[in-house]
Amino acid sequence: MPRTDTKGTSLRVDAALLAGKGLEDGGDRAAKKKGNPRRILSQRDPRQQIAIVFEGDIVVAIYESGPAKVEIVDCFYDEFVHVVEGQMILTDDKGVAQEYNKGDNFVMPKGFCGTWEMTSDVFRELVAIETKSLEADHNAE
Repeated sequence: MPRTDTKGTSLRVDAALLAGKGLEDGGDRAAKKKGNPRRILSQRDPRQQIAIVFEGDIVVAIYESGPAKVEIVDCFYDEFVHVVEGQMILTDDKGVAQEYNKGDNFVMPKGFCGTWEMTSDVFRELVAIETKSLEADHNAE
C-alpha cells in the first residue's frame, strides 16, 4: 500500500498475508538468476511469492520461497528481516554461519557478501528495506 493510501494512520500487517495467503508471483522482486547482489545458486522449488505491504521511504514486504540457496555479493541496502515461517542460514564470506528460525529477527547490513540458504520446505519473511536503495538494486543488471 502506498503511504498516501494510509491517510496518516498506522497500518496493521494483514495476518492472512503473514500466513502466506494472498501472496503473488515473486516476479522481478525475487532473487535473480544472474546479476548483483543476489544470484540463485540452487533451488529445489522455483516458487517465490511476495506481497508488498507498504511503500513509502521504506518498502515492507512478505516474501515466501521453497528451499533455495542464494549468493549475495556486496548487498546494496540494509535489510531488516523477521522470520515468519521456516529456517534459513546466513553465511558471510568469512564462513561464519548464523541460523535463523521462526520468530527470529536480524539485520543484513549493506555490503554483506555470502550466502542466504532457505532450508525448510516453506520459508516466509517480513522485510523492510529503504525504497531508493531497493529500486537501485532492481535497476541493476
